[in-house]
Amino acid sequence: MDDRTLQYADITLEPACLRGMLGASTGDTGIQYDYFDSIVLRDGNGPSEAYRIRNQMAAIGYIALYHIDVASQTAYIYGKISERQYYGDFVKAFMAMTGHAFTGVGLKKLGLAYRRDNYLFDDLCRHLHFIREGLLRGQLDYEGKPVDVNVYGMLGAEYRRLAAGPYRRMFAWDYGFDPEAEDIVQLDLAGHFNRCLPGAWLEIQHGQMRCPSVLAEGAH
Repeated sequence: MDDRTLQYADITLEPACLRGMLGASTGDTGIQYDYFDSIVLRDGNGPSEAYRIRNQMAAIGYIALYHIDVASQTAYIYGKISERQYYGDFVKAFMAMTGHAFTGVGLKKLGLAYRRDNYLFDDLCRHLHFIREGLLRGQLDYEGKPVDVNVYGMLGAEYRRLAAGPYRRMFAWDYGFDPEAEDIVQLDLAGHFNRCLPGAWLEIQHGQMRCPSVLAEGAH
């Protein structure tokens, strides 16, 4: 799969090993074993892309696409951070990875499954507008006890609407531009588009972001 480094604002996603995510914590929830871990241990790596999340100071966690199904153009996304204080960086990493999934990998649907008591992802799903699809009761066996699993998802069409609205505004804020400026290009994603956006091509005039028309070729 993709072995390139992804960049979004001050967050870098470096290619890593999916199994390196096993046992890592998920914020201050203290959760070290989630539905994702059980899938990786049971099914192995499978078709996947894993990245280490790094901010300007240090590596703060992981994020991955797993169970990538080329035929149906679907996959699941999951991530872990070392401390809750990095939640803002975690959101940026998810924005970049979600954009990469739909525009870089070409998925039609992205799923997210996690332990019901993993409250970090409750916040994340609300923040990034993932849609709740159901509850898998007793789906995860943890220390001999059944644990429920929340299931959320996002369709490609939903992502494109977000990219032109809420994600577009979040992107603008993260890069220090006026989110209401009409000259901001129509973003089709976060991380992948940013790879095509060298800093020398950006010109800030009167608080607005102006880009050469050639960059609009990648926008929807």
